[in-house]
Order: sequence, then structure tokens, then C-alpha cells
Amino acid sequence: MSDNKTLDAALVAADTAPEILDAVARACWHNDHDRADCPNDAIPGERDLFNAYADPGAECREQHERWKKEREPEGTLKHPLAPLVRAWQARRAIEVEPDRRHDTRILPRIEIQESRSARKRGMLFGGGPFAESRDMGNLSLPLFDQAARVKRVPLLHVIDAAGVPVMARGTGAPLPARLFVRTLASVRQEDRHREVVRIALTIEELMDGLWPRNELTGWRGWRPGRHWPELRAVLMNVREYAIHDGRGRWWPLALRYLPDSPDRLDAFVVLDVAFPPGSETGPVVDLPMMDRLSVTSAPRWRAYIAAHSLLWIPGRTRVPVKRWGRPIPGAPAYAWVQNPDAYPVLTAEDRRRLAFGDRDSKHRTRLEIETAWEDLPGLALVNRRAVDPRTGEVGWLYMPESADKAPD
Repeated sequence: MSDNKTLDAALVAADTAPEILDAVARACWHNDHDRADCPNDAIPGERDLFNAYADPGAECREQHERWKKEREPEGTLKHPLAPLVRAWQARRAIEVEPDRRHDTRILPRIEIQESRSARKRGMLFGGGPFAESRDMGNLSLPLFDQAARVKRVPLLHVIDAAGVPVMARGTGAPLPARLFVRTLASVRQEDRHREVVRIALTIEELMDGLWPRNELTGWRGWRPGRHWPELRAVLMNVREYAIHDGRGRWWPLALRYLPDSPDRLDAFVVLDVAFPPGSETGPVVDLPMMDRLSVTSAPRWRAYIAAHSLLWIPGRTRVPVKRWGRPIPGAPAYAWVQNPDAYPVLTAEDRRRLAFGDRDSKHRTRLEIETAWEDLPGLALVNRRAVDPRTGEVGWLYMPESADKAPD
């Protein structure tokens, strides 16, 4: 791992434009990412920053020479190219392979927390003495207020806030809702910590996920001529979906490339995905089951996502597996807590809102609500009259079916 003195010396010694940009990029990344070494794909080329100039190298060297004349000896990085390099590093998208597993997926349990590195870069905008001295300790921005956060599911709240109807034609979930959830779940867990990732999904992969095959006949659930125009329209408006944190909005999806027609099913649709910080972990769900529910019952699809998301509470329902303070050889690193009191209690109003949406104004019968929440795959309904020890609320209590298999 490099130190500031080494990086500063490399920057002073740089002479050509590629050397200068390499040194500036490594110094910026080091300062903005808790002294981590800069990856090679985070180093811009001359044209990345100076594509408006006939000779980008001469512009680059001019700025660098001015810095060398004005810099303070052993001083911190205040290179004139640093803001440009930082901006390029922040918005670049890393190409990653999407998750193509057909059995399970990890849903992101989204909980907005302000990115330390992003805030650090923002503080530098104003310059002056405050850039170095501001307190970096408390930077969390709760997605919802503390009292209500446990009963909120951001994956569904985004859809409701965008005004998408709960149910499409028939009983399935609307295509925008299915696309939003399916796309976020297509980014592998190990890539979700990156600021922006770029994934390329074929038209066939998208349609297979959004219109799954008939489980009895095995026939495809989609036809290109019929479904492509609808999918194309939704993709072109995917930027409309934002996660609201009570103060502002975070846009996680952006469309980068869209084929003109579905004539080639192996043609790629390219999307950029930016997860809010803290979205890496989440519950494992049965992918074929989630896909089937999405086209057969919107309320059950929503209830399935909501229940699995709400039960996944790191540190409360998911804890390290240890014995006498040490990991157990051969055991998983984390397991579900076996105490029912650790899990949230869902009142009738919680279940109605989660299954039918924040904007639902229709009268929902008890049967409608209970039908959405009965027999959810992978979950055990252990009590219909549970009392939440924290709030005193009465409602249904679920636990993961695998909770009884956790090590003692």
C-alpha cells in the first residue's frame, strides 16, 4: 500500500501526460478511499478528460507545470487536474458480469447511508480550512425515520412512490416493478459495493426473467413482437425510479444501450446500476418462485419480497455463528436467530400496505390480505397473534424455515 509521501514524489517526477494522469489518479484514489491503492481501470486517459482539445497532452502538461511551481513542499494534493480526475472516477462505470444463477438470488436490503468517500469528495469542493477539519464521524442518512424503518421495504417503496399501479392487467405485477427488482437482483453481491457497475443482459435473459416459462408446459411466457415494445418503453423510462430518503432521492438505474429491435435475442441491453451504500447484503430468495409470483399474483409477489427483506436484520436476526466466542469449524459464518422475539411483528395494516402499496385506497377484505401472506415460500408463520416486545403491536410473526437449523 502506497503512502502520501511516495505518491507525492511520483507526481513531482511525472513528465508526460500519461504519467501525470496516472500519478494524479493514484493520489486521488488513495485520499478518497481510505488509503487504498488505485485500480488500473480508475486511471483516465488523456481523451477521457480533455476530449475538447486538439492536443490534450499539452493542456495536461501546462497544468502540471503550474502546480509544480506553486505547490508547497511536502504539501497535500492540490493539483489542478485533481477535480477533473475525481469527477471522472466517481462517474465511471465498472463492467461486471451479471448474476446468471437460475436457482437463487440475493435481494438487496437497501438502507441508505451516506458514502464516506463521496462526502469526503464533497467537502473538498469548498476548499479552505474546513475541508480538512470537518467531523467525519456521523454520516448516516436513514432511509426512513427510525420508528418506521423496520416496517419499510425500499424495493417496494420505490415502486409505490413512482405511482406504478400495484397490479397490471390481470393479477401480475406491473412490468416496471418487475424490471426494477429483477435488475437490482442481477448484480452480484460482491459487486454491489462499487459506486457504479455496468451490466449487459441479453434480450432473451430479460424476457425470460420478466415473462417466465410456464412451469407445467415449459413454454416461453413471452413473444418478441408482443412484449418488446412494452419492455422497450419501460427501459427508456427506468431513470424515473428513485429511492427517497426523506430529504432527497437516489437514482439507482440508468439505461446506456438499447437495441433497435428484438430480432437478435442475444443482443445486449446495457444498464448502469448504482446501489446506495450499505446495500451489499440481503436475503436469499428462490428466483423461479419470485418470477412466477410476479406474473401470477402481485400482492403475493410483494409479500414475498417484503417478508424476506424485513426478516433480514444484520446483528439482530442474522448473527455470527460462534461458540465460546470463536467461529465453529465447518459451520456457516452467520445464521438466523432462533428467538422469535428478534423478528418483527406485522400488523394487519403492515400487511395491507406492503402487499397492496402505499397508495392503495381500495377497501381490502381480511381474506384478500391473508391470501397474499399465507404460505409464503421459505418462511414459517409461527404466530398469528404475536406481540412485539418492543412496541406492543399485535400481528403475524414469520421466521425463516431455516432458523430451526441454526447451530445452538
